[in-house]
Amino acid sequence: MRKIIKIFSIATAAFVLLHCSDNKVRETSKNILASPSITKSHFANLQQTEHKIGKIKSFDVIDSTNLVVSSVNPASIIIYNFEGKPIRTIGRTGKGPFEYLSPSIVKSFKSRLYVWCDQSLKLIIFDVEGNPIEEVKGLTSAIKSFEIVDDNIFFFNHGNHKYIISIFNLSSRKNIINLGSGSEEHKLLSLAPCAGGITTMNDTIYFITADDLTVCGINKKDFKLEKWKVEDKSFKVKPTKSNAEFTINENREAAVEYLLENPRITGLMHYHNRLLVKLEMGKYVKKEGRIDFTERFIYYCLINHKKGTIQSYSCRIDSDLMLEYPCLLSTHKGNVYTIEPVQHKSDIEYALYKLDFN
Repeated sequence: MRKIIKIFSIATAAFVLLHCSDNKVRETSKNILASPSITKSHFANLQQTEHKIGKIKSFDVIDSTNLVVSSVNPASIIIYNFEGKPIRTIGRTGKGPFEYLSPSIVKSFKSRLYVWCDQSLKLIIFDVEGNPIEEVKGLTSAIKSFEIVDDNIFFFNHGNHKYIISIFNLSSRKNIINLGSGSEEHKLLSLAPCAGGITTMNDTIYFITADDLTVCGINKKDFKLEKWKVEDKSFKVKPTKSNAEFTINENREAAVEYLLENPRITGLMHYHNRLLVKLEMGKYVKKEGRIDFTERFIYYCLINHKKGTIQSYSCRIDSDLMLEYPCLLSTHKGNVYTIEPVQHKSDIEYALYKLDFN
């Protein structure tokens, strides 16, 4: 089933320009919609443990007081409270059972932690105390994210995979159904660390590709697929003239150029009873061997896909660090959280925020 939602252009809709390192919001254009604004509440800076925090790849909020963070270089999984204090370390590095080398994704679901290891291609399940429960090996290298619903894991796959979604049943240890296929454009945009996204709201698992403002929903009981098309002329990905796999393998420079010049959907969350699409628009410009991001902006689009309403917000990319850490978002009970890196002398520190969209 396909539904069409007609909205104002993102470029001409009301938006608020937000310096991402500030807590203040500044209006820069006349609002067409009802004066949207963003409130960014600082919770804490994450404190160092006896093991130095590496580069954070993923995090998830466990409950109203705790979150779990996965990092690489060095590899670690650490539970923090909302005051930024480390509570415990989960698991350990290594190649053995329940050990990890590169914990690239961590998710929390019903007092369990699910850790995807992209080097060893396995999923490790712990309880929140750090006790190992289960390990699933032999999974695909295409996994970019996932959602857990009851006994099923909905894997969101990289563009080079035949299917966008693979549903894996933990009890049977089998892949039970595949859904969706990515366009050549999505495959090219999937070179970026964040491309498309997946989230769970109520009884539906929603996903979106990197190149198309079409929200897809999967009913968790019968896996029925439904689609809602968001029409917006300003979000326009340039059609590719060649096969994405060929371009990536044989003409890497052209693939990177395509990535830099096109808009891209970089995340999907839910904010209370509305979907929140994160995307980038504008061009990156190469200057003297560096990437100039002054013409590139982050947009948050708050969508009620069933009523056909939208509010758009703009966030300026104001540091190189924002390009290095674009995927650090988590949703818990309708609230959206982000971790942002902060340069402190020669080290990187991390700050936890909650985002509110008004």
